[in-house]
Amino acid sequence: MKKLFRPSNSMLFKNIVYLIFSFFLLVNVKADEPNLFFGSSIANAAIQESGYENDNSFSFNVGYKLSPIYLESSITNIGSFKLKRLTATKIDLKGFSLLVGKQFNINSGLNMNVHGGAILWEADATLLNSTVGDDKDISSMLGFGVSYFFKRPRISIRSQVQYLFDISGTDISLVSLGINYHI
Repeated sequence: MKKLFRPSNSMLFKNIVYLIFSFFLLVNVKADEPNLFFGSSIANAAIQESGYENDNSFSFNVGYKLSPIYLESSITNIGSFKLKRLTATKIDLKGFSLLVGKQFNINSGLNMNVHGGAILWEADATLLNSTVGDDKDISSMLGFGVSYFFKRPRISIRSQVQYLFDISGTDISLVSLGINYHI
């Protein structure tokens, strides 16, 4: 498949993701606080390719927490990136991600987290409302953030930074704010 952006080398970042997965699989997980959660988030998506405008992103997620490890999946509309000089040209990105993360308790309710995983993404390029190209693949992703858990009504608010590597030849960063409900 033809890459919609120029190729970039993100092999180092993929290796980092694999190392993080290996670390999490070897950690002794305590299951004293199982916790199902679901939620959504909005983000500013920035493409690391010059000439494209940033866009807004949104996602819906579901996860399961086994203190301090959590598993999460999400469906994400990554964004619709337009060329700055030719606004009739745009690239729409969407994806489905699976990730594993580790949460670090700072104090009562306040947590930091790191996560890594994979995203199955699809890109469609259009010019004057006609599809001129498409691409899809699986890429790696890394992220970190902070969250605050409220015991009543069992919600958490979180802010995250995520990096999606080698999405059709370029990298994308997401800065998000989200809310989760814990069951």
